[in-house]
Amino acid sequence: MTQNDEAWADAVASLPDLRRTQRSADTERVLGQIERGEVRVGPDAAREIAAKAEAAYGGAWHRATVRPISAAPAATPGADAA
Repeated sequence: MTQNDEAWADAVASLPDLRRTQRSADTERVLGQIERGEVRVGPDAAREIAAKAEAAYGGAWHRATVRPISAAPAATPGADAA
């Protein structure tokens, strides 16, 4: 092993183990709230929140203004080359 190899090995050994994570205080707080049932998470909770927001403020997406990609007009090759 050369001196350069040894220096590289020492540098790598001094790096933190990236597979190991440390939870922040905010993470611990939020996970505790979830465990205690103070906040809800998941698709059912998201649907309930969305339904309440739509009832209070109206729908953000109206079917008349949103159309599937397949309904969009096809681009004409070379149309912008004029």
